[in-house]
Amino acid sequence: MAEVTLTDRKITDLLNTTLDDFGPPTFEQVAQELQSYEIMGNIFKRKRRYVGGTQLSRVLMFDSKPARQTAPYDTRDRNVIDATARLTVPHRHTTTSWEWDRLESLENSKGQEIVDLLKIREAESMIGMAEHIEALGWSRPIDLDLDVYGIPTWIVKYSAADPTPGFQGGNPPEFPAGVGGIDSTQRPKWRNYAGKYTNFTEDDLLIPWQEAALLTNFKSPMSIKGARMADGGGCRYYVNTKTLLELKKLQRKQNDSIGTDLFPYDGEDSFKRCPIIHVPALDVDPHNPIYGINWGYFGAFFLRGNYMRRGDAKQGIEQPTVWVVDLDLSWNMACFDRRRQMVLSQGTDIA
Repeated sequence: MAEVTLTDRKITDLLNTTLDDFGPPTFEQVAQELQSYEIMGNIFKRKRRYVGGTQLSRVLMFDSKPARQTAPYDTRDRNVIDATARLTVPHRHTTTSWEWDRLESLENSKGQEIVDLLKIREAESMIGMAEHIEALGWSRPIDLDLDVYGIPTWIVKYSAADPTPGFQGGNPPEFPAGVGGIDSTQRPKWRNYAGKYTNFTEDDLLIPWQEAALLTNFKSPMSIKGARMADGGGCRYYVNTKTLLELKKLQRKQNDSIGTDLFPYDGEDSFKRCPIIHVPALDVDPHNPIYGINWGYFGAFFLRGNYMRRGDAKQGIEQPTVWVVDLDLSWNMACFDRRRQMVLSQGTDIA
């Protein structure tokens, strides 16, 4: 009987056919470093905002023209005020890949063996991408030409020079002229709420938290089409492991003087009926921050046509016996109204 030759063309066809017909994994993975991945696991799953071109661009209104009382035949002010500024945020590009050697096709000639091995390779890469995205999403950029503008870029902690709570979260250190091209020293309304707490107590944390929640709850007297991110969103609070455990401890001590602001609500950890989300990626932050995010005005956006785009299996040029599958993502994060965002922390890295 003649030997059946598995040619390179057949390997390519086999790999691409298998990729198109993936089913559920048939293996157990214990590779992930974190218990959960909020950015890719939940934030990416919100109604996605796709944009074209090289960047997100949006006109933001910061001032209103004052009204006044008048009398018959009175002169009127016809001046136009400088009320707007343009927010610009570039796309950033994230990639991963998985590989397959010709010998593996020969050694795993049964169809299911090939499928299982490909699933493992893809899972390895996807977990690595989730970890990479999570780290980017909860940090400020190091390389301004490559890195994503993570949540702490837009929601800046209080200044060590003035820990007074309020709308003092201004320009992050990486963007002294302003994140998104808008300078908070010129536009004071382009600042998030920031404050300091020391202890996990009612007076030191819960009352300042109540104040922050109250002062960031802006409600417009009019509806403006496109003013919000795509899905409206709602508020969520994000904390690390230590903070969540301390809040649970405080909740157990809760009495009538504290009330029902601090969870539970509908079976979930919450504050003032807004969910409190555990973010293991924040465990590296020694300041134990509490980020309050209004997702109606904050979110991730993606380059149209390049969201988790998986290419076909192709042979490598320098490694002709190796097939490569690339997965590409073009994205960034952007905030349309920083005054609706808050962070409380026990310390700061802002001068």
